[in-house]
Amino acid sequence: MRTPVITALLSASFAWMPLGSAAAQQVTDRQTAFESLADSQWVRLKVAHVVGRYEGRLLERSSDQLVLMAEPEPVRAAGQVLPPKPEPLRVAATTIDTLWVKRGSAGRGAGIGALVGLIGGGIAGAVACADCKDTPPSASLVGGAAIGAAFGALLGAGIGAVSKHWVRRYPK
Repeated sequence: MRTPVITALLSASFAWMPLGSAAAQQVTDRQTAFESLADSQWVRLKVAHVVGRYEGRLLERSSDQLVLMAEPEPVRAAGQVLPPKPEPLRVAATTIDTLWVKRGSAGRGAGIGALVGLIGGGIAGAVACADCKDTPPSASLVGGAAIGAAFGALLGAGIGAVSKHWVRRYPK
């Protein structure tokens, strides 16, 4: 009589084990995402049971909450009275469903710019030296492609760094 009861209890405890480890993994993932945040970084949060999202600069973070400044601080002009400073928004960590951070795309922009510059510079080098007698066409093609790739990478990195986009950090 005891064996079926013990078997039922053991099987029930093993059935709950994956749920417990999944919850622990979720807490670990959330904690890792919070630790990767930097002060004054723009973050966007989706909170459970709230329609819409919260967005603002990160003021402080801890294992149990994030504190955001939802409005940018006003700039004071000479003789101008400032409106009252908005209160920081405190969000409990356990209520956060999704976390995004705002970042630039300098690497992606440099890669795209280098590719475009490589092709454009190679064509420009080949066309510019089509009538050259002193330089072989392959040298002008390679030189133009190298110079075009370098300038394209610099321009693309600059454009990519300025253009910001949202990247999801939690859940991954």
